[in-house]
Amino acid sequence: ASDFESTLFNLIINANDAILDNGKITIQTCNRVLDDRFCLLNSGANAGGYILLTVSDNGEGMPEEVMQHVFAPFFTTKTSGTGLGLALVFGFVNRSSGYITLDSELGKGTTFNIYLPIAVKNK
Repeated sequence: ASDFESTLFNLIINANDAILDNGKITIQTCNRVLDDRFCLLNSGANAGGYILLTVSDNGEGMPEEVMQHVFAPFFTTKTSGTGLGLALVFGFVNRSSGYITLDSELGKGTTFNIYLPIAVKNK
């Protein structure tokens, strides 16, 4: 639970840093089934049932060269901070056997989609 909380916190902090005056952060959840076709198009994804957590902002967006390194430990574009926030997010998703995608467009914003496997609790 604390890893999930930290993940959500890090995504929100990064989104907040990216938005300007009247920016907007949107958090959504839903159930998703990843099929074989999705997995063929998205290396590292596994078929099955997931909870999808989406965190989006309408901030400045990221150029491609930043997106390529955004999950690397100590990588940052900020003047302060450790550059560990998104690396921790990536680590949590991997430890959870999940999958993460990043979509960003300059001037339009950024969206992180985190797919976490549905856990079935035994009775």
